[in-house]
Amino acid sequence: LGSAAANPTKMSWFDRVAASVKQGATDLARGVQGKETGRTEELLMTFTNASLGMTVSDYGGEGMVSALAPGGEAGRVGVAVADRSYHGPPSTSLGVPAGALDVAAAGIKPAQLVYPAPHIFRDPGSDVRAAWDAWFDEHGPTLGCVVVEPQWGSSCAAAPWDPVLLEEFVARARAAGALVVADEIMCGLGRHGQGPLFLTDAWGIEADCLTFGKAVAGGVFPMAGAVLTGGTKALRAGGKKLGQSHTYAAASPRALLAATATLREVPAWRDNVVAAGAALGEGLDRAAAACNGKVATHGLGLMRGAVFDPSDSSLDRVAAAGRLKARCREHGVWPYFVPAGGVMCTPPYNVPVATVVEACARLERAFGDCAADMGW
Repeated sequence: LGSAAANPTKMSWFDRVAASVKQGATDLARGVQGKETGRTEELLMTFTNASLGMTVSDYGGEGMVSALAPGGEAGRVGVAVADRSYHGPPSTSLGVPAGALDVAAAGIKPAQLVYPAPHIFRDPGSDVRAAWDAWFDEHGPTLGCVVVEPQWGSSCAAAPWDPVLLEEFVARARAAGALVVADEIMCGLGRHGQGPLFLTDAWGIEADCLTFGKAVAGGVFPMAGAVLTGGTKALRAGGKKLGQSHTYAAASPRALLAATATLREVPAWRDNVVAAGAALGEGLDRAAAACNGKVATHGLGLMRGAVFDPSDSSLDRVAAAGRLKARCREHGVWPYFVPAGGVMCTPPYNVPVATVVEACARLERAFGDCAADMGW
């Protein structure tokens, strides 16, 4: 950041976002350590003789930012995310959970773009492919990279992309000359239950960069980062940092050791993710059925969701969410209530199937009571 930080008027949107993240890390360091430090330590983690590279930070908020180091073809500065996507707070990160950039976010991030995506809130009668045609015609020449979530997080309550549509969109982005970043911080590391660690691998979709975070360090230590599938040598030759790890809270070595242990442990729980995930899907389907068509379910593995009918008014959805919370409290079950208007369920990989079945039975009763309250 150096000279750019000293002259804010010449800072790009990426520099401003990065400066905000770094300042947040500094403030956290001062608060945790109780002294004016904020010192950072860099750690290179690359395969020296291969194109594969990795960038790691033990400050979770940098997971997506670290994947988007500036560089590449001149003029290609656009960074595009899906409408109804969440990659951190809209003001300091790439998220647009409401479907579009607000005025403040657009001012902070003038190079950020928002592309039309086939999410659960899209009008079923609209033609997303036609929307892509128009979007790429307009933004293709300045597009640097696109960010996709193979399986949406809270903004769409764990709904996955249609694999065929995702493959087509990624192909269009590459044909336009853009790089592709797959944000798998929530669905990756095997949570999706499809076999490999990353969902894009399971679907045979090639991304230029894969992000990971949170779960990689067991949920105990803050850690996030990105795996680059190419371009590492070019980045290093250009003086770009491929890895960093901060020393505040003495978390760096512990986070890295925890992540190593987690990655070794994940394969042992794949079968349970599949079995418990199937039970979770069946249980949420029963809960939705108790609402007489007013709730839809979706998801993969141990990341699934149930949302109130998007065609209902926002006031009805808010009212339903309030009643559902009250009923969940009564029945002793507490899922993740999401702003999309519904719930997400993301149990740990080692959750017993019997526990999932019991939780879903309680959710079914809660949804049923909510439906009665709403007169559905």
